[in-house]
Formats: sequence, C-alpha cells, structure tokens
Amino acid sequence: MREPGIGTRVAVVAAVSAGYLAAYARPLDGLPPVAWAFAAAAVVATAGAAKAPVPAVAVLAALLASADAAGVPASAVVLMKILLGLAMCEAAARRGLRTSLWTTGLAVAAYAAHTVGSWDSDSWGALFRSATVIAAPVLLGLLAHEKGARAEAEVRAARSGERTAIARELHDLVAHHLASMVLRTGVARHVAADADEEIREVLDDVHTGGTEALRDLRALVAVLRAGEGVGAAGFPDEPVSQAVGDAAERALRLGATVESTVDPGVDALPATVSLAVVRLAQEGLANAVRHGGGRARLSVAVKEGDVVFRLSNTMGSKGNQGDGFGLVGLRERVAVFGGEFSAGPVEGEWVLRARIPAPEVPS
Repeated sequence: MREPGIGTRVAVVAAVSAGYLAAYARPLDGLPPVAWAFAAAAVVATAGAAKAPVPAVAVLAALLASADAAGVPASAVVLMKILLGLAMCEAAARRGLRTSLWTTGLAVAAYAAHTVGSWDSDSWGALFRSATVIAAPVLLGLLAHEKGARAEAEVRAARSGERTAIARELHDLVAHHLASMVLRTGVARHVAADADEEIREVLDDVHTGGTEALRDLRALVAVLRAGEGVGAAGFPDEPVSQAVGDAAERALRLGATVESTVDPGVDALPATVSLAVVRLAQEGLANAVRHGGGRARLSVAVKEGDVVFRLSNTMGSKGNQGDGFGLVGLRERVAVFGGEFSAGPVEGEWVLRARIPAPEVPS
C-alpha cells in the first residue's frame, strides 16, 4: 500500500490545523500575520516528519521556542505544541528509540525556552505539563514501533518457514529425480558410444541440459534456505551474450534454424535483468523448436536505457504457443522490472517481444 505523498500530507495537516484554529481562535481574521506564518511553517514541518523526522521536530521546536518572542498568540502556540507531539509520535513509530532520543532532547530544549517565564510562579506545574506533552507522544510512538517490529518479525518467520518448506520439497523430490535422470543419461551415453551420431548428439544435449538444470535448481535451493531473494540464483557463469548464444546453439542442434543478433552491451546488465534476458531466450527458443520449427530470428539490444528483446519464428502445425506456464513466467519476470511483454501471432509468425528498463546501462 502506497503512503500518501508530501502534498497529501500537507493538505491533511493543514485541514486539521485550520479546523483547530477555527474552533479555538475565533475570529480567524483577528489572528496576526505572524501567527499564520508560524502555523504554515509548522504544518509543512509536520507533513515532512515521515521522511525526515529529526529535522521536522527541530523546526517545530524552534518555532515553539521563539513563538512568545515573536508575539504569536496562545491559540497558535497550542497548535504548534499539538503538531510537535504528532511529529514526535511519528518519529518514534517509524524510527524507534534512537531517533526518539534526539527528538526528545529537541522538544525538552524548546519547552524549557517556552516555559522559562513561568518557572518562578508555577515550577512544578510547568515541569509536569512539559513532561506530559513530551513523554506521551514518544511513548505512544515507541509502542507502535514495537508492535510493528513484532508483526514484521512474525511475517519474516512465516516467509522463512515457507521458503524452507519449498526448498526441502525441491531438493527431496525434483532435484532427486532430476539427478537420477542425469545419471541414467550419462550411462546411456556410455552404452551408446557406438550409436549413430544423431543419437549421441541427442543424449549429449539431454545430459548437458539436465546438468545445467540441476545446477540451477541447487543454486535456487541454497538461496531459499539462506532466506534471501531469488535474485540471480542459477545465473550462468558466462556473459549474457554467450548464454543467449548457447541457447541458440542448442536450438540449432534440435533442428531449428536460428539467426541471432546480440548487442555486446547486454553483458553490462545488472544480474537480475541479465537472468531475465537469458530466460526469455531459453524459453522462447524452446517454444520455437517445440511448436514452430523452421526459421527463428532473435535479437537482443540496448536502446535508450532499455533492453529490447525480440524473437520471431514461423508457426508450425501446433499454432499457439501459449498453452503452458512458460510464457506466464516470462510475463511475470518482465513485470517485476516494470517492463512490457507480448507474445502472439503476427502475420503468420509467432513473435515474442519484451522491453525491460535498465537505465544504468549505457545505450
């Protein structure tokens, strides 16, 4: 859920402040300009407390400390005290104890300067009122911070448990069977050493693909157990251009004709974007072989800070390639970066397009 922006926060705090002044500072036209200036500054400072709590409290404290000397009426001074309390509460709720110590010190200094004239006549009353209006919002904010921290810790623990369970299932079920398949394919390569070259090429390709898939799966399991984001788990050791070239070479061995053009600039992509590009090439070419065959044209380029991916191939007898979850996964990968993705028939061809923002990579 997005938090309201600074403009929205200013509007809300201004509306509340105007309501207070309308209720307790009648008539409004009787307030001097200095009161409106102090109130406006206090509203803006309070609205900025979410992003910069210590500076916001410092501004409010300075306004309160100088209000009497500037001739600000009591109704506006009370408003600044209220807004200072709100800012201190928000600072404590968002940043915790350390920030609260800074804001409490600023508030104590402001109240000391503001109440200095009343210490002779009512020292204990001034001390009690100051302690109350400072301590109450800070304590409320710290309670909210502690509650939020506990809730976040519970969420992290639940997610960690889910990741561990997924990692266990991947390792015990998928990785076990995949390792067995790779092992049996290796045995088949040894037994069929004298077989036709085409059979040996198929077995070699199956063994290589299975070995790479097993490596990627083990890397993903390690990341899940470590409790980190999937990031670039399973990313190939070679540069992006080479990984895309390997995917094209594999499609060639499986009977497709592939024309590929890869911009060398893709090798400078961030790891997560690089992985997305490689998966686009692998899945797209696998679909081209599985459903289309014939000629496929692949291009990957960096243009105006974006990675532009395009793969087209002639449509085979099976037509639509969108029956499985591969394209769904690709769409989700691209969506993570706020990119664009499309896949479908265009003038007798199947065309897969993607544009992924990568502004830190020079065009």
